[in-house]
Amino acid sequence: MRTLCSSRQRGFAVAIMAVIGVGALASPVGRADAAVKLGETFEPTGNCSPRTRLQSGFPGGQYAAPFSGVITSWSFQSSSGGGQSPLTLKIGRSAGGNDFTIVAESEGEAIPDDDAFFTFPVRISVQVGDVIGIAALPPSVFLCTRSTLGYVVQQGPFGEDVAVGTTATFIPMNDQQLDVSATLEPDTDSDGFGDETQDKCVGTAGTANGCPSAVTIDKLKQKGDTRVKVTATVPGAGTLVVGSAADPALASAAARSLKAVTQTLSSTSKEQVSLKLKLTKSAAARLRNVGKLKLRVKAVYTPPGGPAGSQTKKKKLKS
Repeated sequence: MRTLCSSRQRGFAVAIMAVIGVGALASPVGRADAAVKLGETFEPTGNCSPRTRLQSGFPGGQYAAPFSGVITSWSFQSSSGGGQSPLTLKIGRSAGGNDFTIVAESEGEAIPDDDAFFTFPVRISVQVGDVIGIAALPPSVFLCTRSTLGYVVQQGPFGEDVAVGTTATFIPMNDQQLDVSATLEPDTDSDGFGDETQDKCVGTAGTANGCPSAVTIDKLKQKGDTRVKVTATVPGAGTLVVGSAADPALASAAARSLKAVTQTLSSTSKEQVSLKLKLTKSAAARLRNVGKLKLRVKAVYTPPGGPAGSQTKKKKLKS
């Protein structure tokens, strides 16, 4: 999936410090309280042969991650007449000197010979100080840089796509800037989902769009002779269903004690949800006739795109 725009997107610099030079990079310092834009896109003018490139030197530090988080998209400005090549976003980590380890990458994306701006969604976890770059696959030669004072592009071995987990020596090219940008979002619960656009349960780690399949019944309170108030804690967005533990498939309608209630949850934060459930006619009659009733209440939470989780608690009602 990609987004195509007629005009290029402007990146903004992150307030961090970087040492500009061959293979020299200072660890940036930043607050992980909002998304930031890494790098910069522009109409490139410099030819790029097939290889992996990293932006290791940059005034203002805008090509390095100022905090550990998740890259949720990356962008490239193609140039008319610049050739075609599958492009891959690369994440590099300094291994000392001119050596860098490729720690992550995106899928390869086909870039046509157009004067257009492309954005691709990704989900890539990075650490403070990791730098972004791109890799072009053979055989195409295309445009991907421009001449800019103070910038340093590190070039990997010619014709090679340096694989994730590989440490290689990169040759420095002074006063060269890469045409690539990326959006970095905080990941406060370290589950690999960006807090602003990907994580549906911010602050609670999980694998289903950032959500766990977990729910907690905090309190059960009798409300008169026909209702029960159920208070439950959910980790974020999804669906909450509360009813009898036997409802709906494990018992006949006559055996159910509560009429189930379903609530759709839109908040991405952990929250307490209170629902008032009504006793079935048969359960209300038993409570009136016998003077007491044993309930088994079940709460089922289903996160977006994940399996359901549940908890069951017992409650004794008195008339």
